[in-house]
Amino acid sequence: MSQVKNTLLLATALALPVALTSVSVIAVETEELFVDSTFDFRTDRNLSLTLTQKPAGKGVVNVYYGYDYHDTAKDAYYPDHKTRVLHFNTAATDSVQLQVNKNWQYLIVEYVPTDGQSREQYKKIDLTTADSLYFNF
Repeated sequence: MSQVKNTLLLATALALPVALTSVSVIAVETEELFVDSTFDFRTDRNLSLTLTQKPAGKGVVNVYYGYDYHDTAKDAYYPDHKTRVLHFNTAATDSVQLQVNKNWQYLIVEYVPTDGQSREQYKKIDLTTADSLYFNF
């Protein structure tokens, strides 16, 4: 209401014509709200992520839900480092469990060598409704 009042004062000061519209407020009691029985506030689900072929040498894998840059010439997606959700050492494991947000459409997987023998590698993995995803570099 104060915005309408401020608009009127400004319009009056500038001698502008003003069209007013009616504003109505409807009060709703919480007893009147109905929710489907399948409704759930959870927006996450469990996902098993498995590296099927490890790159040669030692390294770590970082998993992100967003990317910062897409190089169309190389078709490479470079991760947004603020969106990292998982980190694992390929010498320790090749399969991990993580919770993914149902609103995410993909994961960006980054392989970082720790032995200096190879280069970083990147992969975009589109998320589906599957509970398990397999990838390699």
